[in-house]
Amino acid sequence: MPHEPATQIQLPATATAAVARGSKIDAIKEVRATTGLGLYEAKQLVEGYIAANPVLKSQFEQQNAARRHRLIRWMLVIDGLIAAAVIWWFFGQ
Repeated sequence: MPHEPATQIQLPATATAAVARGSKIDAIKEVRATTGLGLYEAKQLVEGYIAANPVLKSQFEQQNAARRHRLIRWMLVIDGLIAAAVIWWFFGQ
C-alpha cells in the first residue's frame, strides 16, 4: 500500500497522540485496536501518516539518529572494557 496523501490518512485520536509523543509502536497498537487492521496494514497506515507530515518525519529521523549514536557509544564502551579485561588477563597476572 503506497503512502497516501495526508488529507486521506485518518488515524484514531489516540494513535495521533502516540505519534505526536514519538511512539510509533504505540500508534500502531492503537490503530490495530481501534480499526481491527492487521499488523502490516496498521504499520503502513502509521508510516504513511508520518511520511505525509514533514515535521513528524524529521522528528522520527532525529530520534533514530540519536538512538544509533547512543548504541555506537555503548558498543565502544563495552569494547573498551573487554579489551581492558583481556589485557589484564594476559599481562596482569
